[in-house]
Amino acid sequence: IINSLINDIKKEFKIKIDLSDLLNVWIHRCTTISSTLTQMLKKNTSFDGVLCNDIYLPSTRILGAYFKIKKKKSISFDHGNHANARKKHVPLTYQFLPYNTFVTISKNSKNSVRTNADISFMHKSLKNLKIEYIKNNYLRRIFNKYTKLKIKPKNKNIMIMGWPMNSRKYYDEGPPAFFWSKMLFELEIIKFLKKNKFNVYYKPHPERLDGIEKIYKNVVDKIFYEKFENQNLEKIDTIIFTYTCTSTFGYSLCTNKKIILFFNENYFTDHMKLLKKRVKVIPCKYKKKYIGSFDELLKELKKNRTKINYEYVKKYLI
Repeated sequence: IINSLINDIKKEFKIKIDLSDLLNVWIHRCTTISSTLTQMLKKNTSFDGVLCNDIYLPSTRILGAYFKIKKKKSISFDHGNHANARKKHVPLTYQFLPYNTFVTISKNSKNSVRTNADISFMHKSLKNLKIEYIKNNYLRRIFNKYTKLKIKPKNKNIMIMGWPMNSRKYYDEGPPAFFWSKMLFELEIIKFLKKNKFNVYYKPHPERLDGIEKIYKNVVDKIFYEKFENQNLEKIDTIIFTYTCTSTFGYSLCTNKKIILFFNENYFTDHMKLLKKRVKVIPCKYKKKYIGSFDELLKELKKNRTKINYEYVKKYLI
């Protein structure tokens, strides 16, 4: 893995970096996880199982693995309000491993999760994974709230949903999926929108807020730091996403806002067919930087809206 990183850095940046310190960090990390779990397994518990959220945390995974190995219930919950439409979603499938039950948001999301588990290179380890779903009353309430409101025909106030600006590579997004590539693309979109006289609002991802104001303050009209679901979206006409694996995406689909997506993911065909009825999908690719058609973006923003197609929401989210 380290050699692969060294080769990628050398190829991309034309420099050679000594990553021995990084290797030592990961050796320490893996040793700590292994020794912690080993010590835990020496003890028994009277609990019948565990319910886990924040399932990306190492502590949560260790706890889930403990109960699973002890032949008890180890139940985890879906990350957010999207229907797991991404095909061969590696981070989704490796998060299943410490648990014997996974709970998602809808019946058709359950089907997508099962398919992802079955086509994963870890499919043998996941064959006994139990997948359940719960009735999504939360998104239904959001849907009922916003569908009672009038649809604004014009698109003047635009919100950009920010990428998580941390050092972790989201490798399902492809080779450029580090924060700086997405940040530069977001800034390019913002400058284009401002040039064309739109009001632009930025919603940073909550994982890392340090530095956001310094970078974005002078290029947008306002930065919204509060939780997205708690925002008053009355003044927002359009929301732009550059990725979909976020709880805010499914939430936004249930609103009365125009949604525009710069898309470079690999979706299941049945999902994409209906998603395109709700969302303006603009293909996006990476060639030294992210590239998407801003002409197509402007053309879409100039269109007046009279109705919204919610077929995707009804089938996959609620």
